[in-house]
Parts: sequence; structure tokens; C-alpha cells
Amino acid sequence: MKYRSLVAIVVSGILLLTACVPSLPFISGDDEPEEVVARPVRSVERPTVKVERGSIVDAVRVLGRVVAESEESLFFKQNGRLKGIYIQYNQAVVQGTLLADLETGNLETSIQNSELTLQDLERNLTTARTQAASGAADITIAQLAVEQALRDLEVAQEALTEAQGGPSQQERAQSQTAYTKAAADLAAAEDALKLAQEANAKAQEDLTAFRSGAAVDLKVQRELDLRVAENDYRTAQTRVDQLRAGGADSNLLNLERQLEEAQRAVDTERQKLRVEVKELEDEKNELEEDDPKRTSRDSGSLIWEINIRNCQIVETPPRMCFATEDNAVSHTEIVFTSPLPNTKMNSLWLAMKAAEQNYELADAQAGDALPGAEANLEKARFALEQAQTALEEVGQVLERALITAELDLNAKQAAVAQARADLDATKEGYDTVQSGVDPEKVRDAELNLANKEATLQKAQANLEQVLINAADAGNVAKLENDLKRARANHDLLLEQLSDARLTAPFDGVIQFISGKAGEPVSAYGPIIGLADPTKLIISADLSEDDVPKVALEQIADLTLDAFSSEVLMGTITKLPTSLVTTQGVIQDRSIHLEVDWPKEGAEIGMLARVTITVQEKHDVLKVPIESIKRSGRRTFVEFMDGDIKRAKNVEIGIQTETEVEVLSGLEEGFVILQGQ
Repeated sequence: MKYRSLVAIVVSGILLLTACVPSLPFISGDDEPEEVVARPVRSVERPTVKVERGSIVDAVRVLGRVVAESEESLFFKQNGRLKGIYIQYNQAVVQGTLLADLETGNLETSIQNSELTLQDLERNLTTARTQAASGAADITIAQLAVEQALRDLEVAQEALTEAQGGPSQQERAQSQTAYTKAAADLAAAEDALKLAQEANAKAQEDLTAFRSGAAVDLKVQRELDLRVAENDYRTAQTRVDQLRAGGADSNLLNLERQLEEAQRAVDTERQKLRVEVKELEDEKNELEEDDPKRTSRDSGSLIWEINIRNCQIVETPPRMCFATEDNAVSHTEIVFTSPLPNTKMNSLWLAMKAAEQNYELADAQAGDALPGAEANLEKARFALEQAQTALEEVGQVLERALITAELDLNAKQAAVAQARADLDATKEGYDTVQSGVDPEKVRDAELNLANKEATLQKAQANLEQVLINAADAGNVAKLENDLKRARANHDLLLEQLSDARLTAPFDGVIQFISGKAGEPVSAYGPIIGLADPTKLIISADLSEDDVPKVALEQIADLTLDAFSSEVLMGTITKLPTSLVTTQGVIQDRSIHLEVDWPKEGAEIGMLARVTITVQEKHDVLKVPIESIKRSGRRTFVEFMDGDIKRAKNVEIGIQTETEVEVLSGLEEGFVILQGQ
């Protein structure tokens, strides 16, 4: 701040000194000299500004981000415990893929039982309706069922007789296939056991080497990470200490020196041009004394050469620079408000303006240096602690790796034992089939015969019931109500099962995964993020004041680092909305812009600068926004009437960050006070 104050004092001194010095000569296109009178300049506490006419543009400028047009955070609608997550981060999935599900206990069994109940009720209702419509038909059907059950019983008796006679050729072939497969499974399990034994030996070797102090790859990497974290922490601590000690920002000092050098270069060139003009005027006077006719031809052309090289051309013809005139004295004044391109003065002038902007930006950012440095220090401290902890836990990691390898070895050993037991069981069945009668087949045939006998008994009982219910038509209404209740209960169970599963609503790529198998989850808590990277758009959040300014189909200018040399065009396809949730109404101030990407390069998460032109007017009166004052419902500007400060009511239109349109109350060229 002290450097900015020093610059302000120097600039004020230069302005005061300029006000006290008479105007310098100014070049005119006329041969006759113009006369001006130097007037005293009175100091004014506040700067003034003229009401001018021009163009004004009201635009909304925000930062946006590249997102997928189709993206969604998936969640469960009920609390529960994760049964499994079946995808990985950044994995591509297709619509309908099962992503994760919850533990459902006996829900699936309940659904199966509910389906059986529905089938029974539907069957009973159909039977009851048929009975109500025609009792005789019901009896006929029941009788046919009894007859069919009798035939099925005869078939089951024949199958039992066939089973007792021994296995068929097909059964012998199936037994041979099962035995061959069991032998192959045992060989595969033994191969997996060998790999597990090698992994276990490697884990034991690494842990033994670590305990003896030998170099281990994991320990070497953790030590390297620790050295990097220590170096980052020392660098961040040094930066914070420098800022807390109040040391000058070297970058700001360097920019200040560059600004001073640029200003001196402009002043030196301005003085040089004034000397050239003075020499030309002297030459002009000498020519007038020798031969007045040469004035417009020679001296005029020389002065014109200075004009075309260094001055701003304000009218043609004649071409001339800014001029002041008075009846008494003639001066030629060179004004460098906007030097011509491709001139030395133009280069020096642009360099000075760039230095001013760089210095002002660095000065504005200097106040945020310490908080940022302290935040970086805290991050470096956390990273250092993490690196120290990781190095200390190398032994634990190796021990856990050994435990995991041993568990895997035990599992593979158990798998080999199970495969060997399966082979023994299959061989036993194979030997039985090859030897003759299969006791298991006989048992199955006996069981099937018992089932057919039970079916016959059920058909006979149903026939008896049909005879009883043939005249009872009121039983249909009761069965219909029972079926409605059963369907409602079944639908509820299916809904619970659906709510316990997350499937991909569209083709896309996994963006994030929250949680793992066995962990509890809360209803509506995001678990998986899915986005479709084939269609990218821009999303931007508006301020509350900017929301009413935008509309669908508006065009916006977009710039991204990935397309640094291009200005892209975007179209607004979504406006801010209000979301109604169980927690209340949430205001969503985001807009979506569809972009015609010129080439590949945009990625999800990239920042984009968005400019939406809301309104543009040309040839209007405008003043700086800080000149507008308000008091209640009154809007006015202030101006000096002699030594008296007065106010003037105005009606305003478009307002931007820096300018305000004046609809009425002022005229072009009127001088008003600017600022506070």
C-alpha cells in the first residue's frame, strides 16, 4: 500500500505542475497562427467528467465448467448396508448394467413365496369364476384332473420299474463327463495353490528383509516421498515467514520499476517531439522572413511530416492535430492521447499502459498473498505427516500383505481339498452307474411316484370341493379381494427389491464411487456418479441479479484454455430452476450452454469463461457509474456551479459494471463530478 500511495503523490504533483505551466505550442493546419490566453487553474477536490455519447453494452460474465449433458448422481431410496459394488472408477458401462445393490435378507424368498401365492389365488379365482358360471363344467374339469393324475401315476410307476432295471447308455455317458470335469477342476485348483504358495513365500521374504534392515522397494519409495514432503514444507514455511515479517514483494517492486521506466520513456519522447516542433517553427519563421510564398509549401510540409508520424488525425481535410487558439498568442501543442500505430511513440505509450495494468493487478493481489501462503503451509504440513505415517507403517503393510497371502494360501488349500472331495464323490457315482443299478435314480423315481400319488389325492380332494362350491357364487368376490391384496403386497416387495439395486440409466463412464461392500448407506446419499462424455456442454452458476437477464436460445461467447486462440459460441438450453425436496425448496441458479465444438480437446471439469450480451445500445448518453447518486427514490448527479456544488435529477437506463446510460436530465458535454 505504501508504494501505491507514493505513486499517487507523484502523479498528483505532476498534474499540479502541469496545471501551472502555460500551454505549449500546438500544430494547426492553417498558415495563420492562433492565439490563446493561459488561464489560472483552480484545484478541485473531486475529479470531473464530461457526459459523452457512445455505445453501452450490458453483459453477464461468469465462470463455467465443462460437464456432460447426461450426468447423474445415483442413490438408494432407503437405508441399508451395501452388498456389493460391481464397477470401478472411470469404467464405461451400458444402460441397464447393475452397478451396486443392498443386502436384502430374505426379501427374494418373500417375493418367490408371494409369486406362488399369486399363482394359487389366480388359479383359485379362475376356478371359482368357472364354477360360478357353470357348476357342471367345474365338475367335468375336476374329473378330468383326477383322470390325468391317474395317468401320471401310471407313468411314474413305469419309470420306477425302469430305474430298478439299471442305468441307460445316456446316463453312463453323462457320468463319464462329470468324472472328467471333476478331474480337470482338481488340476486347476492345484495350479492355483502353487501360485498362492509362491506369493506367500515372497511376502515372507519381504517382511524378513525389512526386519533385518535390508532395502525393500516399499520402504525406499516411502523414504523418497518423505524427503519430497519435507522439502515442500520447508519451502512453504520460508514463504510464510517472509510475508509475516512484512518483507516487500519483489515482484511488485520490479513491476513498479518497470512502470516508472515506461513513464520516463514516454516523457522523454514527448519532450523530443516538442523540440522538433520548436525547430520547425523557427524554420517556418525564417522562411517567412526570406520568402513568404515558401511558407505553405516547405514549412507546412515539414510540420505535416511531424503530424503524420506522431499525432492523432482528427479531421480530413485539412489534417491537423488538437489545437488551442486565442486572439493574442499562437501555440502548437502535440497531444498524445492516442498515438498513431507503427510509431515509436505508439510503442512507448502501449508499453506504459501495459506496465500500469500489471502493477495495479499485482498490487491488488498482494493482500491475498499471506492467507494463500498459510493455506499452502497447512497442506504441506498435512502431506508431511502423511508421509511420516506411511514410512512408519511400512512394516505393518508388509505384515498385512503376509497375512493376506497366508489367508489366500489357506483358501487355495481348502479349494484343492474340496476339488479332491468332489472328484471322489463323482468317481463314486461313476462307479455306481458303470456297475449297474443307480440307487439315486431309484430314489428319484420313488419320490416322483409319491408326488404323483399326492397329486392324485389333491385332484380328488379338489373334485370334492368343486362339488361343494358349485352352487356358491359368492366365493368369487372374496377371492378377488384376496388377489388384490396379494398383488399389492407383491408389488411392494418388488419395489423394495428395485430400490435396493442401482442400474445405469444410460450409457456412460463412472465419475465417482462412495462406499464399499459391507458399509451402511443412508437414503438419498450419492453412491455412484455417472456421466456420458460423448456429449459435453457448459454449466455456469449465475448470481441472483443476473438470473432475470438470461433467456433460452441466447448466444454466449466462450473461451477455454484448451482452445486459447478461439472464441467459441454457445447457446443457452437450460435456465435456473427451483428444486422441491424433502428438505425444502432449493434454488438452482445454473444454466446449460450447448457448444458446437470445433475439435476434440474439451474434457469434463475444464473451466470456461462465459460472456452473455444481454443488451447493447449505440449513440446514447453515458456517464461513469460512480457519478450516479441515489437518495430514496431520487437519482441524481452532482456538478459545480462556480464554487457551489449542485445536484441534477436524471433518469437512467442500462447499467454495467463501469457505465450508466442517461435517458434524460443531462446533455452531451455537460461536466459533472465523478466519484465520492
